[in-house]
Amino acid sequence: MANQIKFKNSHFLMDELKHLFSQQGKLSKILTDYSAREGQTEMALDINLAIQEKTSLIIEAGTGIGKTFAYLAPVLMNGKKNHHLDRN
Repeated sequence: MANQIKFKNSHFLMDELKHLFSQQGKLSKILTDYSAREGQTEMALDINLAIQEKTSLIIEAGTGIGKTFAYLAPVLMNGKKNHHLDRN
């Protein structure tokens, strides 16, 4: 699913997500002993696509995949980009 990009600015956001989860990304700089995980990146990209397509997504992932950040990053990045975060 992560390769099906259909939105005007999604290439930028996909690249930004890939970099965030890479060994050289921001997470690796702020988290001690961070290790890039392919499954975590793929999950974040799939979640991002589901957000942009406004569709449902079910994901099953085992322990240690990095689900928390994989869910949070695309949600926060899309909220910031699309100004959907409630400012109250």
